[in-house]
Amino acid sequence: MKIRPFMTAIAALCATATAASAQTAEDLVAKNIEARGGIAKIHAIKSMVITAKLVTPDGGGGPMTVRLLRPDRIQEEMHFGDTTTIRSFDGTAAWVLERTATREDVKPLTGGDLENLRDEGEGGIDGTLVDYKEKGNKVEFAGAAVVEGRPCFKLKVTLKSGHLQYLFLDSSTYLEVHEEIVRKFNGVETTIEETIGDYRAEGGVLFAHKYVSGLAGNSKRTTLTFEKFEINPPLGQALFAKPPAPRSTKPAKPS
Repeated sequence: MKIRPFMTAIAALCATATAASAQTAEDLVAKNIEARGGIAKIHAIKSMVITAKLVTPDGGGGPMTVRLLRPDRIQEEMHFGDTTTIRSFDGTAAWVLERTATREDVKPLTGGDLENLRDEGEGGIDGTLVDYKEKGNKVEFAGAAVVEGRPCFKLKVTLKSGHLQYLFLDSSTYLEVHEEIVRKFNGVETTIEETIGDYRAEGGVLFAHKYVSGLAGNSKRTTLTFEKFEINPPLGQALFAKPPAPRSTKPAKPS
């Protein structure tokens, strides 16, 4: 009884491998963009606000808001308990604000934290594959694969930062269903695995609404669910700039 699922996976991989022989990275990128709604509709989205919910492996987490503005601005606002954390990239520099009922602290993001947020900003509204050459990324076809029993085409993406990502496109829909993100933490190379799904149209473009991620080899997973999209809301450049100074949140002394 255990042989059949294994043989089914092998058959799916062989079928995908056969189809893959005629594919190129350019073909797959073009099919992915078309499947999502086409380049014109994607480019028509200039700004976006996403309301989401993050659930951590221990059942914690909280609401999250992501604000995006072309070409590469991003801001992530997270609420965990009584703490609000805002990380923002303005196209050049990044900062993080942490706020509680009694204090507020703002500091620049540097090193790996800055690089990671810059990668997210440059992916932005489009995702990794749209206009990848103009963004300074490199995409290579890496063969066929089977992910959770699903035949896929695998793409190796080298971002402008030098960071690596492996994207897995469903062989029938050409939508991204899995990715592996390679990063270094404290000098140790780590792979983050992410399952992607629940595609729905927003502004005429298909966006995934659910991401389940965790470290490779670790069964613990974090789930990010997108609950609401606002397409082309008015967002100014100033929103992403570092605040001039932290404000005091200490309660006023009674007079």
